[in-house]
Amino acid sequence: MKRTMQATLAKAILTTSIVLASWPLTVLAEVPKGIPYQGYLTDTKKKPVDGNVSIQFSLYSAPTGGVALWSETDSVTVTGGWYNIVLGNVTPIALPFDVPYFLGIKVGGDAEMTPRLALSSVGYAMRASVAEGVADKSIKASSIGEKCATGEILKKTDTGWACSADVTLPSGSSMLNWKGTWNAQAAYTPGDLVVNNGSTWVAKAGVTAVAPTTNSQQWDPVPLAGGGSGNGGASFPWKGEWDGTAPYVLGDVVTRNGSSWIAKLGSQNIEPVPGSMYWNVLAAKGSEGAVGPAGPPGQPGPSGPPGPQGVPGLWWKNGWDATVQYNTGDAVAWAGAAWIAKAPSMNNDPMTPNSTVWSLLAAKGMDGTPGTQGPAGSPDTGIQIRDKLQTLVGPNGQGVAGLNADMLDGIHAVDLEPRIKTFKMINQNSDLTIDHLGIVFVSGNTVLNLPPAAPTNAGWTYTIKRTDAGSSQVVINGIVDGQATHTLATQYAAMTVMSNGQNWYTIGESGLDMAPPVVGGSGVVATTLGANSVTLNWASATDNMTQQNGMQYTVYRSTTDNISTVAAAEGNGAVIATLTNGATNYTDTGLSNGTGYYYAVVAKDAAGNKTIYQKAAPFNGVVGGSYWGQFYWGQGNWQAS
Repeated sequence: MKRTMQATLAKAILTTSIVLASWPLTVLAEVPKGIPYQGYLTDTKKKPVDGNVSIQFSLYSAPTGGVALWSETDSVTVTGGWYNIVLGNVTPIALPFDVPYFLGIKVGGDAEMTPRLALSSVGYAMRASVAEGVADKSIKASSIGEKCATGEILKKTDTGWACSADVTLPSGSSMLNWKGTWNAQAAYTPGDLVVNNGSTWVAKAGVTAVAPTTNSQQWDPVPLAGGGSGNGGASFPWKGEWDGTAPYVLGDVVTRNGSSWIAKLGSQNIEPVPGSMYWNVLAAKGSEGAVGPAGPPGQPGPSGPPGPQGVPGLWWKNGWDATVQYNTGDAVAWAGAAWIAKAPSMNNDPMTPNSTVWSLLAAKGMDGTPGTQGPAGSPDTGIQIRDKLQTLVGPNGQGVAGLNADMLDGIHAVDLEPRIKTFKMINQNSDLTIDHLGIVFVSGNTVLNLPPAAPTNAGWTYTIKRTDAGSSQVVINGIVDGQATHTLATQYAAMTVMSNGQNWYTIGESGLDMAPPVVGGSGVVATTLGANSVTLNWASATDNMTQQNGMQYTVYRSTTDNISTVAAAEGNGAVIATLTNGATNYTDTGLSNGTGYYYAVVAKDAAGNKTIYQKAAPFNGVVGGSYWGQFYWGQGNWQAS
């Protein structure tokens, strides 16, 4: 609701008291620019106003109409209708006060009050009009306690009163213009300054070819402080480099930005620049000279201190050897992958799950496409196969590893009699020993543990056969062909393994699932991004022996891009979900905005073979009101912008 304000003028006290007679000159800096004002304000019901009121004050040169010459808006505290203010505190009043002025008042959103108030002086302020009648040069420096040199008079400058040369500007000239040494061919105008015969002169009228002399009607001498002939040089006082804190008078010469300047008027803190009304250029800065030839090379400086120690590299040690002592930073090849030591160790297999000693450096690549099958070899007798096995293994178990299909043709249990101790039936978890060498028949859900390959068991051979047709599985633990676990998941599956004293190798199989699953779709895709969650989706994986509902999916998460392979995900990632029964999505919650997350999904078939999903396409989305970046499998993340 708008409230109309009215102002009733009870008092309008405009006082400016100036006392000159009793003040020394050094005390009087400048006349105060503010005008004290007091007013009385009532509302539409003639009740006095209380509180803060916005009032606009304006000065005009006419009682009505016209444009405001000065204006400011003040927040005024009104008490019982009365308020006091000094006009000019917000916007300085820069008016000459040489004509009558009228004050306009506007309260809040109301129109300006009428009539305007005419400004008037107080009684003794009218004495100031006497100064208008003082004749030029009638006040001497000695009359106010100042002493000036011969030829100088007291002059008002921007920074106060100062002694300066008594130079009267000729008619038609508002400033002095420095023209250098007098030239008979040059045309001079009133106010031009020249030097001639060691003296400085100012032109009183337009003149050409008339030399400045003491009897000239066109020139006046300029008596400057510090004068002197100086072999024809000008008698200008040299002040060195311009200083913003120093006062300068007419004729002072300074340098600034490579040029010399002469003062045309007294000033302080007014920089000499082209076009200035206070300075004329005496000698302009010249153009840059040509670049001189390069000097001879200096003496080499002292050598700096050694730089910080760089990050240690790695030392390649070829294939891993259980008998070798490895140190931090050593790198080895093992099971088709490269590994780097995180701590000193010996006889610590790099493929040990969650190893604290080794870290994966480069994962084993995918198996290539199988080659075409070669022609069948001629049958061998059992004794020949036995002899070949003996030759390959060697008398001390140090022979070559692995047998080809040609060497296995015609093999019979009786031919391997020197390597077979007995036939065993197993239906419970067991550690395989020397007593199980030969053929082992296994039934039910059973876990068999192979002994570590060592020189003492070189030539040991196990043929493990699953005897039942149910849904049970036989799991064989022990690194065979570089793989830690093998599963006989199909009916009547069998495999034969053999030790060469350092590793176990497969030399025959039947119904054994050795192929990893094949992941489907385009990888892991994020379809829903919440403020603190993400939903991951992937297509079902397929396998040569495991149904899709029998697949297992493990979801790994990390805040570092270090889970791009199966081994890296298992070694570095945190398991956040293990899903079965054909699950193809998972929602991860409790995430922190602004933190980068990396995800990997590993598919595992019933035989324990694993495959990691490939990188998904980029995904952009808005999460919790912030823009988040691209999402990738294995190396994607949300990053708050």
